[in-house]
Amino acid sequence: MTARLFPNPYLEDTEHASDWQEHVTPSLAEHFQSASGIVFKDLATLHLEEGGHYSLSIPGDHLNAWIHTLNQTRLTLNAIHDFTEDEMELRKLPEDAVRCMDLYLVNFYGAILSSLVSIAQGEAGEA
Repeated sequence: MTARLFPNPYLEDTEHASDWQEHVTPSLAEHFQSASGIVFKDLATLHLEEGGHYSLSIPGDHLNAWIHTLNQTRLTLNAIHDFTEDEMELRKLPEDAVRCMDLYLVNFYGAILSSLVSIAQGEAGEA
């Protein structure tokens, strides 16, 4: 699964592929750990509002961590299940309940990811 999450662009070049694996892959994994740590800390601030709904505020400087974490989570779920194009396009739903739920999460996280990217692009345009 690591190859799917941190793909090596030098598959045909063994020398560069080895360098990539030794020097780049660990920093990518460390970056993912760091980003997901920020997301988990933000999720710990989730609180129940009056009226029974939950509220979560994501600081603007945490947007990139959220974007990275949601994207990696989607890639991980897809790597685990190897969803087909028909499943990803929701033309055919998996019969297995766990697979179906994870497909839902891929799409749900994708919707959140899309919103966060739009917000991040808007903030970048203001700078």
